[in-house]
Amino acid sequence: MKKKNLDNKTSLMGVIKFITYAGNLSIYRVDVMGQEVIVQLQNFFGEEKFKNGDKVYLTWDKASSVILNE
Repeated sequence: MKKKNLDNKTSLMGVIKFITYAGNLSIYRVDVMGQEVIVQLQNFFGEEKFKNGDKVYLTWDKASSVILNE
């Protein structure tokens, strides 16, 4: 999860709606086109911090993409 999509990976833009801090993890509820996506990130010292209302990009490698048929 990043605030900017600078690496041109496959991505979706979303907005952080709720954050839960759970020890060494942060759990983010992100609104992506009206759907809630839950993101878990390990907390590391010095890493980018996010807050409610931030616009973020959820990114992944193209090789990890899977098409799901209904």
